[in-house]
Amino acid sequence: MVCTCASWLDGQPHINKAGLRRYNQMAEKAKRSVFGASVSSRLVERYLFNFRVAPDIVASRIPVDWLKPRVVNGWGVVSFCILKLEHVTLKPLPSLLGFNTTSCAYRCSVIDTSGERPEPSVYIPGRSTDLAIVSRLGPAVFSGAMPVIRTGIAHTPDSVDITASYLDGRNMFSAKVRPEVPEKLDSQLFGSFDELVDFIKGGVSSYTPSTRATVTRK
Repeated sequence: MVCTCASWLDGQPHINKAGLRRYNQMAEKAKRSVFGASVSSRLVERYLFNFRVAPDIVASRIPVDWLKPRVVNGWGVVSFCILKLEHVTLKPLPSLLGFNTTSCAYRCSVIDTSGERPEPSVYIPGRSTDLAIVSRLGPAVFSGAMPVIRTGIAHTPDSVDITASYLDGRNMFSAKVRPEVPEKLDSQLFGSFDELVDFIKGGVSSYTPSTRATVTRK
């Protein structure tokens, strides 16, 4: 059983509030960070849940006209991704000084039309973390706010219970996962495993709201 918060995009900031710029202008500015450092970590667990959503609903939540909903078999796709990370640190600091955290985000599958050729991409309305220090560093290192939430990835002999909730107790996401390798993909969104794999491989780039008025990260 999966349950999600219906207001998954409410209150999210727009990309580049001070005036939209094309990708090549924004990407150059996005390369700069306060510390000039990159983040390294070790991925322990990653779960991705895909939901079909009417394309016009997805389009209404995307704040720029050059990102279009990516349509799969007539549907837009919104995903929930949760990551468990170890040894998160800023390079060149050693990983021994890093910390462990679980972060999550909703992701809108889109087509980026800002370049010479349209290409799959992802619009991420916002990221959340269960660690206060990551939340505080978010605006400086990631150019975007990262609110603190509560998360849980609990393993049982036959399932994995995944939860994410706001600090006031409201549910953000919950799911029970039963690991198995089915002979046939039982999906109302993807027609085959190959189609699912191709979808996941697409969208290697991503956009997310920035706390800097003239910068959009990619």
